[in-house]
Amino acid sequence: MISENFKTKTAWTVIASTVMITVVGSQPKVTAAAIS
Repeated sequence: MISENFKTKTAWTVIASTVMITVVGSQPKVTAAAIS
């Protein structure tokens, strides 16, 4: 059985990855500014 913590971490990882890919793909300058 998968623990809630693991499912939550996995969900957040997927969400974060999707957001990063979307932002990097559409607005690289904004991404660079946000990181630095």
